[in-house]
Amino acid sequence: MSVISELAVAAVDSCDLLEYAEGETAWRTIPNWVRFMICLGAVWSAGPKDRRRIALVTTPCDSSAAGLICLGAMCRRLSLADANDQAAHFTRIESLVTERNQTVVLRRLGGRRARFVADGEQEPGMVWVRQLDSRHSTRQTITPHTAGNWTVDGEPPVGIQDGLALPKAPLYGGISGLMSLEVLKRNLSLSDSAVCLGGRSLGQAAAREMFAGTRFRVRGAESDLATLLSVHQWSPGSVSRVSYFNSRTRELDRQTRKPELVVTEGDAAFLRALEQEEFRNSDILAVVPRTLDRDALEAVGSKLASLSQWYQREEFPKVPAGMPRSVSATVIRKRN
Repeated sequence: MSVISELAVAAVDSCDLLEYAEGETAWRTIPNWVRFMICLGAVWSAGPKDRRRIALVTTPCDSSAAGLICLGAMCRRLSLADANDQAAHFTRIESLVTERNQTVVLRRLGGRRARFVADGEQEPGMVWVRQLDSRHSTRQTITPHTAGNWTVDGEPPVGIQDGLALPKAPLYGGISGLMSLEVLKRNLSLSDSAVCLGGRSLGQAAAREMFAGTRFRVRGAESDLATLLSVHQWSPGSVSRVSYFNSRTRELDRQTRKPELVVTEGDAAFLRALEQEEFRNSDILAVVPRTLDRDALEAVGSKLASLSQWYQREEFPKVPAGMPRSVSATVIRKRN
C-alpha cells in the first residue's frame, strides 16, 4: 500500500514526531484510539469495492472519530497517482449543461474571473459557454483538456496553482506515516470527492467546532482537524479533498462524482445517508456515541437489522493500531 516517489512531501518516519492535543490539553504522542480511527479510514479506503459495505462503529462518548476516519481515508488517497476529480470534472460540466442549459460556471485562469453560462447547441466533447455581463457576449469552449480552468459556481476548483495548494504538507506526511504511506505533492493541488463526511444533524458549525478542537503538530507545523480535512466551506480558498454532506438539509456541497466512502457523525446522519440517492452504491461507515438516548440507539440497530435480507455480516477489517476496548464495530456487506 506504500507509495515511493521523488514527489513525496515527507518521509514516513516523520510520524514518530507527530503530536496530538485536544482542546486546551498539553501536546502528547498520538493516543491509541486516535491512531486506530485514522488507520481505519486508510484501511477501509483500500478495501474491496465490488460490493457495498456498511459499518457501525460505536464509541463511549461524542468525539472527533468520524473526522479522524475521513482524514485517514483522505491521506491514503493523497498517496495515489490518480486520486482526484480531474477525469470526472468535464463530465460533470457536460451533464449540468444538458440538464439545465443555464448553469453558471466561474472561470479561473491567470488570476482572471468571469461568470459564464451554457450557450447554444453543444457538441460531443465540447461545451460552448457565453460570458455574462460582457459587452461582446464572449463565447468560449470547454473541453476535457481545458476543464480544469473552470469551476462550477459555489464548488471547489478541481485544481489550483502550487502556491495555493493545501498547506501543512509536513502534517499530511506525518499522519500518512502512521499507515506507512507517502503523500504525492501533486495531489495537494487537486480536489478529490471520493471521501465524504456526513456531518451531524446540528449542522456544519457544530461539526467544525468539534474538529477544530483536535490538533496535530510535527516539526513546527501545526493545524487542527477541521483545516486538515479541507472541506470546501471551511477552507474556501483552496482545493478540497473531502466532500461534505449536510445531514440537516440533506445536501452535498458538490456533485462532481459519487463518493466511494461516506463517514457519518451520529444516528441522524447515518439514517439519512442510507436514504440519499447519491450514496446508493457508496460504502457508509457510521460513528455513533453510546451516550445517545435509548430510542436513537435502537433506531440505528433496527435499521441495520432491516438490511439483513440484502446484506450479510462480515469480519471487521484488521487495523494495525488495534481496536480499543471501548470501541465496538459491526460490518455488513451486500450479498452476491
